[in-house]
Formats: sequence, structure tokens, C-alpha cells
Amino acid sequence: MEFIKKHIKIIYKSRAAYFFILPSFVFFAIFTLFPVIKGIELSFLRYRVPPEPSNFIGLRNYVTVFGNPIFWQSVFNTFRYTVFVAFGSLAVALGIAMIIYRLSNRTQSFFKSLFYLPGVTSAVIIVIQWRWIFHPNYGFLNYLLSLIGLEPVVWLGTIQTAMPSIVFMDIAKGDGAAILLILAALNGISKDIFDAAECDGARRFQIFRRITLPLLKPIILYLTVMNTINCLQVFVPVFMLTRGGPEFTTSTVAFEIYQSAFMRMMQFDLAATMGVLLFIATMAISILYFTLFKGDVSY
Repeated sequence: MEFIKKHIKIIYKSRAAYFFILPSFVFFAIFTLFPVIKGIELSFLRYRVPPEPSNFIGLRNYVTVFGNPIFWQSVFNTFRYTVFVAFGSLAVALGIAMIIYRLSNRTQSFFKSLFYLPGVTSAVIIVIQWRWIFHPNYGFLNYLLSLIGLEPVVWLGTIQTAMPSIVFMDIAKGDGAAILLILAALNGISKDIFDAAECDGARRFQIFRRITLPLLKPIILYLTVMNTINCLQVFVPVFMLTRGGPEFTTSTVAFEIYQSAFMRMMQFDLAATMGVLLFIATMAISILYFTLFKGDVSY
């Protein structure tokens, strides 16, 4: 009881601050918190189209989802995609940022704009461009192969190349926001540290490994968590390029949620169940990241 009274007093003393955040919280509650709660509730129901009532069935939806081999294939595809894209795009962004960092401030500004500009473009537009690049008959990649005498490849239509093609596309399109954040962190490091290391005879790789990377750990942790969350929810490339094929080798959890909700007789209960499981997996992985880096990151 004392605990509750104590926090009520704290909230009352800060009532002016809570008043200012109230509008944002109302929008958050209506458009985010309430749908999440209803989604969790729906995962325990047998959904019926109104006006028919939905019935409580406990964990049957979870049993159905866990017994679906397509769901497990989608889970495997999602985690495979996440491992390669989340860490691959971060490595590329770090490499590009390290190259730009050595340039003058004016040149840095030019490249910042250049790399960030695609980030304001719709993801659908970018995927459409890549669909033409991957086209088996007159795509740019097969044109390059023809120049060296190789046969065209059906990049998105074969089991061996479909998922690697999507992974390559997402890494190749770059992450301008990550480059900007890493550059900001690099520019926040005192140059005296690097000068002192060079005076002591440290080589560039040693400076990068022993000084730069440890000082960049907070921003690297943040980008790793955000990249992982975004990758676990990947939908647009799969929907626009392969529709989960061939033979479910590119189907992801988010795509299966869409399929269950809108393409399979409105199975919103199963879709909500998969959404809850994806939410739990995302939370678990995020907590794991913070636990592993907890002792190495100072904010």
C-alpha cells in the first residue's frame, strides 16, 4: 500500500508534465495499446464474422499454429533473413561511415545527403525497381551475366536463389539512417584519442578494434536492436517479389499473418496468434541483446 501511495504522490507532484504528454498518450492508447490488447484477446478466441459471436477456445489457436509446418518454415525463413540482413546492413553502414569520416566536413555533408536520400523513398518503389533488376528475361543482373557468357538466372523463381536475392537487395539498398547515426557518433569522439594512439604506434586496424568499436557500442547496440525488429517484421519485399514462393522458401511470419487474415477466409484468430508469437520473439531477442551487451555499453 505504501508503494502505491508513494507513486501516486510522485505522479501528483509531476502532474503538469503528465498533462503535456496526455495528448500523445491518448493517441498511443487508441491506435497502439488498444489494438495490441485486442490482438492478444483475439488469439484466445474462435473468430466469427459479426454479428455472430466469437467463442473463447483457450490455447487451441496456439496448438493449431504450432502444428502448421508452413508456420515453422516461415519462422526459419524470417530468422535466416534477419541474421543476414540485420548484421550485413549494419556492417556495410559501418564500413561506409568509416570511409566518409576521413573526409572533410563539406564532403561529409554531401555524402550524408546522398546516402540518406533513398531513405525517404517508399519501400514499395524501391522493391519495384529491384523487381525489374531481377527480371529473368531483360533484368539488369542477367544482362551483366550475358556480358561474360553466362546463362540467365530466374533469381526469384528458384529455391536456391529466391531468398538470397531478397537478402542481397535489402543489404545493397543501404541504410542511410544508420550511416548518419554512426557518423554522428564518430564525430562525437575526441580526435585527441586517435592522435594519442597514433603517437603510441597503433595501426589503423588496432585503433578501429581497440578504440573506435568500443566507443561506438551504444549506437551499434541501438542499430542492432532496431534492425532486428524491422527484419523480423519483413513483409513488403516478400509480398511484392515472391508472394512467399517458390515452395514457401521466402514466406515470412509477417507474410503468413497477412495470408491468414486476408487470403484464407479471414482467419483473424490465427493471424492474431502468430502476431502475439512474433511480438514475444521480438521482445525476447531485444532483451537478449541488452543482456549480452549490458556490461560493455555505457550511455
